[in-house]
Amino acid sequence: MDLTIILTAVTGLILFLFGIENFSKEIQKVAGEKFRVWLGKSTSNRGSATVLGAGVTAIIQSSAATTIIAVGLVNGGIISFASSLGIIFGANIGTTVTAQLVAFKLTAFAPIFIIAGFFINLFGRRHKILGKGMFYFGLVFFSLNLISQAILPIKSDPVIIGYFASLSNVVIALAVGLVFTAIVQSSSVTTGIVVVLAADGLIGLQQSIPILLGANIGSTMITILSSLRLNLYAKRLAVAHLFFNIIGALVLLPFIGPFASMISSIGGSASQQVANAHTIFNILAAIVFLIFLKYYKRFIEKIVPGKEKEILMKTKYLQEELPEDNEAAIKLIERELGYSQYVTSQMFKKADYLLQKPSYKQIDRLKRYEELNDLLDKNIEKSLLHLSQRNLTESQSERLVLLVRISNLIEQLG
Repeated sequence: MDLTIILTAVTGLILFLFGIENFSKEIQKVAGEKFRVWLGKSTSNRGSATVLGAGVTAIIQSSAATTIIAVGLVNGGIISFASSLGIIFGANIGTTVTAQLVAFKLTAFAPIFIIAGFFINLFGRRHKILGKGMFYFGLVFFSLNLISQAILPIKSDPVIIGYFASLSNVVIALAVGLVFTAIVQSSSVTTGIVVVLAADGLIGLQQSIPILLGANIGSTMITILSSLRLNLYAKRLAVAHLFFNIIGALVLLPFIGPFASMISSIGGSASQQVANAHTIFNILAAIVFLIFLKYYKRFIEKIVPGKEKEILMKTKYLQEELPEDNEAAIKLIERELGYSQYVTSQMFKKADYLLQKPSYKQIDRLKRYEELNDLLDKNIEKSLLHLSQRNLTESQSERLVLLVRISNLIEQLG
């Protein structure tokens, strides 16, 4: 094989990795902390969590980034383990956007994005921050175009044809997708290249599907590694992400032929069929797992056992707005004070236990309870202040004064 071809293809791959990594970083930088807040607040049900995971991943072009953020939020007690499952299901859907964009020949517009991004970053004022993101977005697709052009001369090489023919073995194809994705740490890179290879006629749809399944599994490796030093529930989420992709692959592998036929019947070019297979499979997998979410959660709890209580950084009874009825508002504050007292008692127990059996893990949990205690105190104080500005009866005013004193006492105990 011509050395020039190898160097061009490798250069294209390096540019692709560099582009997609930096595009993800720039988008997260533009959004700042908003992504985390958005993820934390929008997981009220499994459906919204899935849509959110898909949307965030489609924007930042990295399912690994989305799942790592979700793992961090679970570890920090911002969202519960159960709420976060929808996010990782959605992340798999969002990551298929790259393949779809490549299939729709967005590579042809890559130079426009690169040039526009460069000049916006150079001369832009208010919109300067968007310039780098646009530049790296263009670089992602320009690099794929470079790879595509590099491999054109080798399409008739018998050695290369023989290598790609070996990918008709489902196990080999899946392993190639898994290992390559684990190395480059991006399933978007793998799927983008597979779409390019399909467009150039080097691999067929049935060969592509197991590679895509392997890429799904490979994308979970970085999440597993990031969770090793985190709490039980963060570990469970990472393992849930892994098994979600393993189970999905195992279920589809025996039916690759019929699935490929179904995708072919939808129509489109070879590259569009590969992209469609990736998207449709991930959507179907997410729907099935959402239906059986309760049972899947129990399955993961058995795979990663533990009795550690989940500490969520939020109030248990108080919402952002107090009820209009004063009596109802007072009762909610009383219940929250009761929860605050429970958290304080847990802090005492953990501190007492630490004196007898020092442990870094228990120190972390004690710190977590302390943070929760501060959060509860802040929200109770805010609610008491809001309630004090209403028209209260004499009896309600007396109860309010008593609640303020109780709140101060619990804070001091904490």
